[in-house]
Amino acid sequence: MSESEWLTRARTSMKPPMPWFNLAEMKDDDLRAMYHYVRSLGAKGKPAPKYVPPGQQVSTPFIVFVPQNLPPQPRAAAK
Repeated sequence: MSESEWLTRARTSMKPPMPWFNLAEMKDDDLRAMYHYVRSLGAKGKPAPKYVPPGQQVSTPFIVFVPQNLPPQPRAAAK
């Protein structure tokens, strides 16, 4: 992808997890800096897993960001 293609892509809506709405607000100089940084990392690695819509089965490792084992909450007084 060329630098100009990156600038266009960064301002185009994308599916999660890419925060395209944040990229769309960035200045061209900042997007160019990101482009050059990523290019400096070298050859690409394995592709990221495909997007899975909410409620569907995920086949890759994942982290659940929901508190577990919370202490019991006191009951509200009856009216």
